[in-house]
Amino acid sequence: TSGSEHKIGWGTIYNTMRPTISRITSMKFLPPTTTEAQAKQHFKQLSDEITSGLRGLVEK
Repeated sequence: TSGSEHKIGWGTIYNTMRPTISRITSMKFLPPTTTEAQAKQHFKQLSDEITSGLRGLVEK
Protein backbone atom coordinates (compact mmCIF):
# COMPACT_ATOMS: atom_id res chain seq x y z
CA THR A 1 0.00 0.00 0.00
CA SER A 2 1.48 3.31 -1.01
CA GLY A 3 1.39 6.35 1.24
CA SER A 4 -0.54 8.30 -1.39
CA GLU A 5 -3.49 5.88 -1.38
CA HIS A 6 -6.78 7.72 -0.91
CA LYS A 7 -9.38 5.63 0.92
CA ILE A 8 -13.03 6.54 0.57
CA GLY A 9 -15.56 5.23 3.09
CA TRP A 10 -19.16 4.24 2.48
CA GLY A 11 -20.41 7.31 4.36
CA THR A 12 -18.60 9.64 1.96
CA ILE A 13 -19.84 7.72 -1.07
CA TYR A 14 -23.42 7.66 0.22
CA ASN A 15 -23.54 11.33 1.19
CA THR A 16 -21.97 12.48 -2.06
CA MET A 17 -23.83 10.18 -4.42
CA ARG A 18 -27.21 9.87 -2.68
CA PRO A 19 -29.28 10.88 -5.75
CA THR A 20 -27.43 8.36 -7.90
CA ILE A 21 -27.88 5.62 -5.32
CA SER A 22 -31.61 6.41 -5.23
CA ARG A 23 -31.75 6.09 -9.02
CA ILE A 24 -29.99 2.72 -8.82
CA THR A 25 -32.55 1.53 -6.26
CA SER A 26 -35.50 2.80 -8.28
CA MET A 27 -34.39 1.24 -11.57
CA LYS A 28 -36.32 -1.90 -10.59
CA PHE A 29 -39.47 0.17 -11.16
CA LEU A 30 -38.68 0.84 -14.84
CA PRO A 31 -42.01 0.22 -16.59
CA PRO A 32 -42.28 -3.12 -18.41
CA THR A 33 -43.45 -1.20 -21.50
CA THR A 34 -40.00 0.39 -21.79
CA THR A 35 -38.41 -0.57 -25.09
CA GLU A 36 -35.00 -2.22 -25.20
CA ALA A 37 -33.48 0.95 -26.71
CA GLN A 38 -34.99 3.11 -23.96
CA ALA A 39 -33.75 0.74 -21.27
CA LYS A 40 -30.24 0.69 -22.76
CA GLN A 41 -30.20 4.50 -22.87
CA HIS A 42 -31.42 4.68 -19.26
CA PHE A 43 -28.76 2.25 -18.02
CA LYS A 44 -26.03 3.96 -20.06
CA GLN A 45 -26.91 7.33 -18.48
CA LEU A 46 -26.93 5.73 -15.03
CA SER A 47 -23.60 4.04 -15.70
CA ASP A 48 -22.07 7.34 -16.83
CA GLU A 49 -23.44 9.07 -13.72
CA ILE A 50 -21.94 6.39 -11.45
CA THR A 51 -18.57 6.57 -13.21
CA SER A 52 -18.50 10.35 -13.09
CA GLY A 53 -19.51 10.46 -9.43
CA LEU A 54 -16.92 7.93 -8.33
CA ARG A 55 -14.23 9.58 -10.44
CA GLY A 56 -15.06 12.89 -8.76
CA LEU A 57 -14.62 11.30 -5.34
CA VAL A 58 -11.25 9.80 -6.26
CA GLU A 59 -9.96 13.09 -7.67
CA LYS A 60 -10.79 15.07 -4.51
